[in-house]
Amino acid sequence: MADPVGGIILTIFLSVTHVGENQGFPHTPDAAYVCGFDRASYEIDQAGTIDVVFVPSTAARFKMRSVRISNDNRAAPEYATLGIQNRSLQLDAQNRTAQAIYFGVTVEDEKTGQSFECDPQVINIPRPPA
Repeated sequence: MADPVGGIILTIFLSVTHVGENQGFPHTPDAAYVCGFDRASYEIDQAGTIDVVFVPSTAARFKMRSVRISNDNRAAPEYATLGIQNRSLQLDAQNRTAQAIYFGVTVEDEKTGQSFECDPQVINIPRPPA
């Protein structure tokens, strides 16, 4: 089991851009928004807090509103939302079971009133017992 660790163990950076209707990526023609994370996936090897923040260039009109968490091992829910502010959110990562964790950040565009989800992948890699 991973030893509990206090503080931030991982910071994930999220960028959101409004590109306009039918201006997104070729395989998502109806998308008006593009989300980008600083990595395609993240790995953690300890327990602690994951901080998700907007990159400074993300327009002030975008706000984080909620987060949906799911994982491979339904019997071992290891992530919980600690708090959501307008421009960031924190997750509690207990990291006791090797598994893939998926979470989707719901972002609201205050200018248009639309909400959409941005979703990276986090893979737990528990440390071997001491």
